[in-house]
Formats: sequence, C-alpha cells, structure tokens
Amino acid sequence: MRSSSTVPKFVPCTRRCSRRLANVVQVASDKNVDILKARQQVEASRGQLESAAASIFPVIAPSVVLDHLQGVNRSDIGQVVPVNFTTLQPAVLVQFILNPAV
Repeated sequence: MRSSSTVPKFVPCTRRCSRRLANVVQVASDKNVDILKARQQVEASRGQLESAAASIFPVIAPSVVLDHLQGVNRSDIGQVVPVNFTTLQPAVLVQFILNPAV
C-alpha cells in the first residue's frame, strides 16, 4: 500500500502548460502512424463507395466488325472460282455488374 506522501499532487495547468499541451497534441496527431493509417483507410473506403455507386449504372458498348475475305472457293459442280465475301456484324453489349459483397 502506498503512503500518501508518494502520491503526486495535482498541479494546476497554467497558460504556458496549456500551450505546450496543445503543441504536443498537434504533433502527436499529425505524425502518429496509427492516425495516418486510419486516414488512408478512410480515403480507400471513400474510393470503394464511389466505385460501388458507379457500378449501379450499366455499361453499354456498341461495336461493329467488318470482315472481308477474297480468294477462291469450289463451286457446286467442282470448279474453282474466285470469290469475295464481306460481312458486317454490328453488336451491342449491355453489362450489369452486381456484386452484393461491395
């Protein structure tokens, strides 16, 4: 058991002490690794939120493919004849990304 003489007495803080305390708190909060890590996690969470909000909208991607083939082919009666094939393939891709984990 401690005696009453070893317990430190309360010393009221003066203006000078409060200014020092404010400086210590400011330095500790600015350079604390845990606080910096927490700030980065908050920024990452904001980015994930923006990404999740953007995934609600569908992605619409139109495309067109034009193929041209020129050469020879065998006809029904067995003759080799010159041919030209041109195909146009229009397409539209509509994509929804639903991820309930986000």
